[in-house]
Amino acid sequence: MIENTCQPSSNPVIFAHRMEANATVEAMATGLKGLKTNEIIGLVEHYLLCCMGKAGKPLEFEELGTPQRLAAIAGIAGWRSKETNFSKLTERTLKLFENLLLEYHGTRLPALPDIIANTAGSPELDFHIPAQAQRSGMLEAIYNTPEARIENGCAVIPLKAASGFLVSPDIEIKSKHVRVPPSSFKRHFETYSKRVFWALVEAVDKSLPYPVKTKFASETRIFNEVLKSIVNFHGPWVLNSEHIPDADIEAYAAMEFINNALEASGSLNELITANRLKNNVMSYRPAALWETDVRSRLVNLQPAELLALLVQNKSRCGVLQVLVNERNLIKISRPRKIMLSSIDDFNSLMVFPCFSRAVKEKALPHQMRAAMFSTLMWFYSVEQCIDIIEKKIGVPDFDRDYSRYQLNSLLEPYTNEPKYCYGINGFAPYCIGYENCTRCWISGLRMPHRYYEKKKELMLDRSNKNYGK
Repeated sequence: MIENTCQPSSNPVIFAHRMEANATVEAMATGLKGLKTNEIIGLVEHYLLCCMGKAGKPLEFEELGTPQRLAAIAGIAGWRSKETNFSKLTERTLKLFENLLLEYHGTRLPALPDIIANTAGSPELDFHIPAQAQRSGMLEAIYNTPEARIENGCAVIPLKAASGFLVSPDIEIKSKHVRVPPSSFKRHFETYSKRVFWALVEAVDKSLPYPVKTKFASETRIFNEVLKSIVNFHGPWVLNSEHIPDADIEAYAAMEFINNALEASGSLNELITANRLKNNVMSYRPAALWETDVRSRLVNLQPAELLALLVQNKSRCGVLQVLVNERNLIKISRPRKIMLSSIDDFNSLMVFPCFSRAVKEKALPHQMRAAMFSTLMWFYSVEQCIDIIEKKIGVPDFDRDYSRYQLNSLLEPYTNEPKYCYGINGFAPYCIGYENCTRCWISGLRMPHRYYEKKKELMLDRSNKNYGK
């Protein structure tokens, strides 16, 4: 194990949840000094493949060398996995961070199993409190006091510094001190490490330049290929659900297939008959290999059997919401992408915390105003956007001509499409964090195909300018 050579307060893998974002990023950048871009990408890819249980060898702390480098690689990998929108993969990036953080403190844990093995991460071990937890500052960070120490295998905190969250049946109060055994320390460590990890991911998301993010997204090629292969052969539900009993695997696949078939026919979120359900299943042409296998089973079922399958699995499968009324009409639901057709549809965006706050505060910073309307103008004309500014947002000191001038400045001169694809970054100042928000307002929109083409063009252009290709 490599000893900690930095001050605890400058150690982002310990104190990221307390550090200013700029200080966190600076410390992470310090950890990456001396590495070439392809070496950093290689470490990020190795981290991600280990999260999936698909790496040739486990990632060890010695390969990273310093807590600053662990913070940087874990933060970038966490951001990259979050971008995939696969919850199981994202949770595993956190799990690997916890394992490496404990390894940094002298506790070696087994590698994560294959992500398609339907296991919930590392097996339970006899947990102990690592001795370096006190020297590195982790004990101080977890219990919020520099007086926390390790004594006879327990964490010991002065009673005056103890807080309500320490209350637990296995905790003792003795001689004006609280004694925390390893079992309770493990629970507190998991809560603490989660805050640290998401602080690192947030620092990457808000501070890493867009072309650099693009490079990480595109050049982690092996990870991208493995991810596509898993989705193709096993289905996306494998990456989105945590604890699926073996008996439910076929049910999840069938429910996901039915969702795809109904979505393709436009029947999702509508009341339909069992016969129409059967027709949708019959007419759907699979795009992935796992779907072909599922279709071969479902097409042999009668409409009543398909209905029975839905009723049987609606309570134990969290993939879809299924409603069957007294007339045996079926409604299968999943959160829809939001369509913006009229300016009244603008109100549907209020469900997103960042967007709602931006509208309520009215006077937006330039970065956010540009991000908002460079996105909305894929749906609305300049005049419609002016009406939104005046009637929906109610911007103070509204000036129609000036608003028109500003909006036109966001458009390409000939195509009349937005110049920029700001995406999530523009709303970073109002973002409440990945762990608190399950769906970003921009990813919740059904954007036109040209938007993604434009975004890809801009990303490539910026990447070429930054890397001189």
